[in-house]
Amino acid sequence: MIPTNYLTATDTQALLANGKTTIEQILQEHRNRYEERDHEVKAWVCVDYQAAAVSASKTAEGPLEGVVIGIKDIISAFQPECLRLL
Repeated sequence: MIPTNYLTATDTQALLANGKTTIEQILQEHRNRYEERDHEVKAWVCVDYQAAAVSASKTAEGPLEGVVIGIKDIISAFQPECLRLL
């Protein structure tokens, strides 16, 4: 199976709906990939895994349920905020 961090939002949601993965597994795969690559890429100032885990443990509904997103703000480079995965 392709790691969920390579899937589209639609494909990720289909795996969740079919019970083939969990939100926690998706979050872990994204975390693993971040830890594997960020030392070279240095794309994020801060990633809040604890907040992401708390959010993943809650029952969610809606079009982005289970989809991990990252939001980059390249405009405010002088005072970067901590990224929270929701």
